[in-house]
Order: sequence, then structure tokens, then C-alpha cells
Amino acid sequence: MRRAVRGSRCSGLRCRCDRSHYYEEAVISLHEALKEQTRERVPLGWAATQQNLGNALTSLDRFEEAVFAFRESLKESTRERVPRHWAKITYSLGNALWLLGVHAGRTDCLEEAIEAYRAALCERTFDGKARDHAENSIVTLEEIIRRRPEQ
Repeated sequence: MRRAVRGSRCSGLRCRCDRSHYYEEAVISLHEALKEQTRERVPLGWAATQQNLGNALTSLDRFEEAVFAFRESLKESTRERVPRHWAKITYSLGNALWLLGVHAGRTDCLEEAIEAYRAALCERTFDGKARDHAENSIVTLEEIIRRRPEQ
């Protein structure tokens, strides 16, 4: 399924815009920021930087790295400490896991994506379009997994 979108190449699940150089620059800057904004010195700032890194890496289709960054972020952005923020990061983790699972043909990542979406949905402050997307994603992923041949 290809469709024309001004200034971008579209394929299947995601659009890859010609802005990738901005994301590459962001990744470099975020890695630099992590050298100064350490987990020990500014835990929540470090977690926010990790989250931004995960978002930039996802935009570059570097899904394994994105998953790692989101998981790092969740080490400080815990549900107990910042519940709404935790739900948003967990939701983003689910998105990155879904994309990794589809692109790498990994059912385990699709299953982890479902778990991440379900966890985010448990947080009652997680609402709106993201809640609807997470609920629909769970149904879609369960169907994708059901139709996959055994691995």
C-alpha cells in the first residue's frame, strides 16, 4: 500500500519523511545531553531525555534502540512517581515494540507490545485518542499473532 504524501515516502505502516536528518541531529544532541544530564544528577530529566531519544529513534526506524531508550526512561519515570508520564512512555514503548515486531518478524515483540498497551491502559489518567489507539492496537496485534504461523 503506497500513497503519495507531499515530501515523504510512505510504506505500509509508517511514513518516512524527508526530515530524517533532523532526527539524526536530535539523536546526536540527545546523546550529548545524556552525558551532562546523568541519571544520578537529574533522574527525571535523564528519563525525559531518554524518552525523547526513544521518540527520535522510532522516527528513524531504529526500533531496537528506541525500545532500549524507552525502557531506560521507565527506570526513573515510574508509575508511582509520575503516573501520567509513565503511561505515555509505556504507550510509546508499545508502539516501538509493535514496529520492531512487524519489521523484524518477531512475535515476542508483538506480545510485549500488547503487554505495554495493557499496562498503559491500567493508568486511569491515560485517556483520549491514545487510550482508543491502545485499545484498538491490542485487538489488532492479537489478530496478527493469531494468524502468524508457529515460530
